[in-house]
Amino acid sequence: MRREAGVPPPPPMEGWTACHDAATNLAVFGRSTDAATRTVHVVAHSPIAMANPPKMNALLYCVDWFPVEVLVARNGVIVHLSMASNEGGMHMRNVRAYTEALKMFDTTDGAV
Repeated sequence: MRREAGVPPPPPMEGWTACHDAATNLAVFGRSTDAATRTVHVVAHSPIAMANPPKMNALLYCVDWFPVEVLVARNGVIVHLSMASNEGGMHMRNVRAYTEALKMFDTTDGAV
């Protein structure tokens, strides 16, 4: 286990929130829309696990990948960036665009 595992995380950057969704065991990070600074609504989440993450496929057996899902909304369009992170950084897996309701930002089926 890494030495910094017992160290509390730093506070979120200005404008961002960080929380733990106990129902799904996700770390959830978010930022609201701010028209003055032209920022968009962002929600990112990743599962929390004190174990080796799942392997993406049989060929990538030597690297542990942590899934990270990012949802970005602007002008009624939601862009879903599906990424995987490892010791080397973030790697894009898939990109989707939706025009569906903002309820997609919920991390659980019963979230309001």
